[in-house]
Amino acid sequence: VGAARWMRPAYEALRAMGERAASSTLARLLGEALYAQERLAEAEELSRTGEEIASPDDFDAQYRWRALRARIRARAGAHVEAEQLAREAVSIAQRADAPCDQAAALLAHGEVLRVMGRTADASVAFTAALERCAAKGDVVSAQRIQRHVAIGTEVA
Repeated sequence: VGAARWMRPAYEALRAMGERAASSTLARLLGEALYAQERLAEAEELSRTGEEIASPDDFDAQYRWRALRARIRARAGAHVEAEQLAREAVSIAQRADAPCDQAAALLAHGEVLRVMGRTADASVAFTAALERCAAKGDVVSAQRIQRHVAIGTEVA
């Protein structure tokens, strides 16, 4: 709630100025904050804004709007679309030497698979995400993913 409250004015100011790079990042971050609050329609709208304004060569923005929208669409029951978006997010993230980004995309894919009831496949994605975090030495994210897997709730 606090993150959304602080990000929204910055996001709106950047959009009003016509700025695109930072506002695509803020759209995604604000969308994630709203997703965590179960404000899915607003989060999806921000993922669409991120899609529209992100540079085609900004791999971070390209995988992140897909990962966010995939999780939203899965929860809305649009499983085919959600899985396709999640797979695209993973594919984009895999092209960069950024294990934490790869882990984030894999985590989103795992969440989509779990919502679809494909728990074995979700476990494979979560394990791969954990491996990426371990490879980078990101203990905090690894613990967060492990808790997520252990208790079966969504990571915000």
